[in-house]
Amino acid sequence: MSRYWLTLFFGSLVFSSSAFGAGIGVNPTGISFPDGSFQTTAAKPPLPPSMAWVATSGGDYSSPVDAMTHLSDWCELGSNATRCTLLIAPGTYELPIDQQLLMHQGVDIVGMGTESTQIVGHVGSATLGENSALILGAAEATLQDLTVINQGVDNAANVTAIYNKHWAFSIVRVKVYVGLWANSADTYGIVNEGALDVTFEDVTVNSSNVSGSSSKKCFGIWNRGNGKLEINYARVLAMGCDDDNTAIQNTEGILRLVNVSAEAQFAGSFRAFAVWNTQGTITIVDSTLKSTYRSLGIGSASDTIINTQLDGSVFDAFPSPSTQCRGTYDDNLVKVDC
Repeated sequence: MSRYWLTLFFGSLVFSSSAFGAGIGVNPTGISFPDGSFQTTAAKPPLPPSMAWVATSGGDYSSPVDAMTHLSDWCELGSNATRCTLLIAPGTYELPIDQQLLMHQGVDIVGMGTESTQIVGHVGSATLGENSALILGAAEATLQDLTVINQGVDNAANVTAIYNKHWAFSIVRVKVYVGLWANSADTYGIVNEGALDVTFEDVTVNSSNVSGSSSKKCFGIWNRGNGKLEINYARVLAMGCDDDNTAIQNTEGILRLVNVSAEAQFAGSFRAFAVWNTQGTITIVDSTLKSTYRSLGIGSASDTIINTQLDGSVFDAFPSPSTQCRGTYDDNLVKVDC
């Protein structure tokens, strides 16, 4: 029996019908083909050579890790295909302890929806980095339409769901849960490490400690090390850790948030930030930042916040005229300044 326990409490999201190639697309109930035919089952569909099908039974592969390990068997980038796509049928794919899913440049991984396709793993390490993550991103690649759950491993100090250090990586319609089985660990939903032109669209991230263990830090999304990240429509929650809970953090990078709901709740005596920016450049538009400690932490002199609700106090470490707040208000719709 699976060791993970989790109730996915968010509503279902609508699939994009955009083509993956050769006119093949996905919508809420299955796969459509160029001839007008439609498939709603997990049986292997007719696919071009640049695609492979992962399914719990009857697929080209039964594990997304096996499919990526044998990438050269079905994907010939640079010859007949400019991009390849790994399609993952509905089901829960639980990877062995310490096994990671490594993405590849120019190869998209696409599930059948956040409520249908789940990748579950148990990965962690002593330090934050690639070894702590269940899924590693890649340049010019997209992770799309699935749920990622990393429950960590015993005695791992750092547990991360998705870690990326490659340019032009995208995450689209993905739910992320991390830290529900991590003992005394710092938990990270998604980390972008110094990578440029990275985009997240329609993501849900939950980095929390609800297991009663003494997790130290819960981070939802962290853009760090001169990375450039844009997030369009996201719901990010960090809660339950006894040291630090930060929904979204930007360190020395460029971060743009549009229509983002970020929430942080502290469990101990230290702090909780919905958004914290230090030595970077951040722009926040049409968003909601909520925290039991600080809704926003300004740690640079180049922040811009527009039409955004700040539910919780604001901490400005570097008061400066270059920090611009326009149309900011609290939970009672009373105007507030940054």
